[in-house]
Amino acid sequence: MERMTHERCNGIKCGYWSPEKKEDLVQRLAEYENTGLEPKEIAEAVCKWIPVSEGLPLGDECVLMQVNGRYKNVTYENALLTGVCFGDEGWVINEEPEWEDPEVVAWMPLPEPYQPVN
Repeated sequence: MERMTHERCNGIKCGYWSPEKKEDLVQRLAEYENTGLEPKEIAEAVCKWIPVSEGLPLGDECVLMQVNGRYKNVTYENALLTGVCFGDEGWVINEEPEWEDPEVVAWMPLPEPYQPVN
């Protein structure tokens, strides 16, 4: 999100200012307030790790995973890898698709792909 306010300290007082019109500021504030979320809740919703013990991804969604274990000659400790969970069949890790027993600790959805602005 692009900031509409900027911090300003002039030696007498500190605060925020904005070159935006009051109407634009009020509209942006209203959009935020309409979510019903606090700033901390928004940050957690955007980047929240979900422990495997609390739930698994739905369907065949590719996710970011935190993985432990050993595969071939490599020991993974809190490694960040991508893959898919197939419910009772287990996880398939994109970087090591033949690994049959990875210990997936937690996961989170991947962000939307970058889309250049035209």
